[in-house]
Amino acid sequence: MTVINIPRRVFLDTNVINFIMDYSDSIFENAEIQAGLPLRDIADIEALRLIFETGARAHWELAVSNVTYVEITNTVDKSRRKALQGWFSETWSYWRDCFDEDGGLSDDHANKLAVEMECSGALAMFPDPCDRTLIAHAIAYNCDAFCTRDSRTILKKVSPNIGVGIEFLSPQSWGARVKCVAALF
Repeated sequence: MTVINIPRRVFLDTNVINFIMDYSDSIFENAEIQAGLPLRDIADIEALRLIFETGARAHWELAVSNVTYVEITNTVDKSRRKALQGWFSETWSYWRDCFDEDGGLSDDHANKLAVEMECSGALAMFPDPCDRTLIAHAIAYNCDAFCTRDSRTILKKVSPNIGVGIEFLSPQSWGARVKCVAALF
């Protein structure tokens, strides 16, 4: 019998927040996916649609951090930045409810862990300092997985033996797992 590991608490990389906002009608309202999109985008839209549809019954915990907000505030286009801040606020509010219920989580611990991991080089395979901080926060928040669309600097850098206690998933790989068990929720 094959056991399918479905992450319960998943940290959403900033690029996933951006993607969800860009395709929210297709993801949440089941609107037709626009023609001409790259196959990867179509697959991620379909995966996120299934993840959120199933999540309404399965109650995934979706995590973000204050560093996500900092990245969003660096968005140059003012109207896009405002829209992203709205998406972030909703996700942040939901995450903080989960955070408060957990009782064992600490933003101070997350920040300290990020500094420790930076100093030790534990995440040195990831070239972006913000990515390293987000990953450290995901670890500190006891996330089961880190969901990202960053195939170039995160997903391709991860080996199964990375040893940091968190799994790295694309929306597609997360969605493929959910698809196998969605009827159970």
